[in-house]
Amino acid sequence: MNFRKQPLTLAAADATAAKEADEQRSSRQLWADQPAFALATVAVLLGGLLLGAVRLKTRKTTRHTRQQVAAAEALRTLVLANGRGVEVHISPVGAAIMQLLVPDRTGELADIALGFDSNGPYADGTNPYFGVVVGRCANRIAKAQFQLDGKAYKLAANNGPNALHGGEHGWSEQIWRAENVEVEGHQAVQLTYHSRDGEEGYPGNVEAKVVYVLTDGDHGTTGRLRCLFTATTDASTPVNMAQHSYWNLGGHASGDILNHRLTISADRYTPVDDTAIPTGELAAVSGTAMDFRTPSAIGARIEQAPGGGVLLRSVAPSLAQ
Repeated sequence: MNFRKQPLTLAAADATAAKEADEQRSSRQLWADQPAFALATVAVLLGGLLLGAVRLKTRKTTRHTRQQVAAAEALRTLVLANGRGVEVHISPVGAAIMQLLVPDRTGELADIALGFDSNGPYADGTNPYFGVVVGRCANRIAKAQFQLDGKAYKLAANNGPNALHGGEHGWSEQIWRAENVEVEGHQAVQLTYHSRDGEEGYPGNVEAKVVYVLTDGDHGTTGRLRCLFTATTDASTPVNMAQHSYWNLGGHASGDILNHRLTISADRYTPVDDTAIPTGELAAVSGTAMDFRTPSAIGARIEQAPGGGVLLRSVAPSLAQ
């Protein structure tokens, strides 16, 4: 799959300035040092970064016509930038983080987020959830069905027998209304989406909102990127939004992440069945490849992990009692 082979051209930028920025980016060396940038409130989805233990085919199609995809391509990309060199490029399609440029300790910039150069792949079914907001319900719903208030609801089974990330046409490929706003004195981008009653089989209308906030830097960082979710509904319905970015702290073109050192303060994890649904067991990490209570390279024991390479959901000590 080809992505980010060309520098992103900002739709809102002056053509000359964009060209100069592109030339500067293309001449920069690959970034090798970890950034001082703090990724606050954004969970690294390690199960996606590594090879999945359960390789069920996810059915990704698109209901958008060529004309609609072309219209998505033409949408303006929104950019947040602070005085420390940090830039966040956000697509209104899927409320996606397309790029996150951060400086290393020497000031060299690298894009540490996996993504595409334009809006089209986020709308046409190409994108494997890079950078998007997934919903109405992130992750899997077993057997693509649930019961709520005594009523059974059937969803599309788009990942083996299960419903994944909101269904065949979840929030990750919808066009969100995007605008620049200010939050507590910091620049931000606010994206909103109306999910109608019955969409993908879910009950109730939902007004979903995502706000990306970029700070100017504090506590020795070059800035913080905050991702804030809110949702209101007019009926009982499950809502479980997630920001689905894939990160490579060496820059997206630097290779794999197996040498990244990771710490997870979890004594237990949740094994899954052969369709990636949690079994209900809270297994101890001690003595397993899942033990990251002390800093360890992600790839150090990866072959010992279930399926030969996956970090399953970890459980915080307070939840494992």
